[in-house]
Amino acid sequence: MRHGVYIKAPFEAVLAGLTGSCALGIVNDGQQASSLSSPSTASAQSRFLIDRLVEAPIVRCSEMPWMELHQAQLLKLATNCVVNPLTALLDVRNGSLLANPELQEMQHQLLQEISLVFRRLPELQGLPDVQEQFSVARLEEQLIGNIEKTASNSSSMREDVRAGRATEIAFINGWIVRRGQQLGLECPTNRCLTQLILTKTSQGR
Repeated sequence: MRHGVYIKAPFEAVLAGLTGSCALGIVNDGQQASSLSSPSTASAQSRFLIDRLVEAPIVRCSEMPWMELHQAQLLKLATNCVVNPLTALLDVRNGSLLANPELQEMQHQLLQEISLVFRRLPELQGLPDVQEQFSVARLEEQLIGNIEKTASNSSSMREDVRAGRATEIAFINGWIVRRGQQLGLECPTNRCLTQLILTKTSQGR
């Protein structure tokens, strides 16, 4: 999902802008990485939902093979691991991350750790171009492009912190830390950001 969305009221969300996109897929570990889920392998409910969303022009959805979607989600995760916690801690909109040169080193350190974890994931071994796709340079290029496109947006984590809600930090930077540990990799910068966000949100309760 590459749409900007903000919550206006309980059960009411607003789509901010019409230039985003959304990729969908059905998780099926038994499938070939290059094949789309077919009606025979996907539940009727999942198939119906995906078909309706792909038909809706406003959300610009496309269906992807599971392994391609998995890699796309990892790339999105890398960007979220930088943008969300930093904008939440500093209470700024996305574009401020590029305007502050003091943040460049921390962003680079975060992406270095994330790149190492991604390139060691067992499920990606043997796939073509994995090392290049998840290189620090590629992740930085994607990060900058995303921030430029969403410069005026307020990240979901920033909005959660401002509203006193729990954040998804444990499932983004926290996941990087846990997966890194399983792979024998330390991710101190991601760990630090996770702890800072958890501390910030606990103080607001």
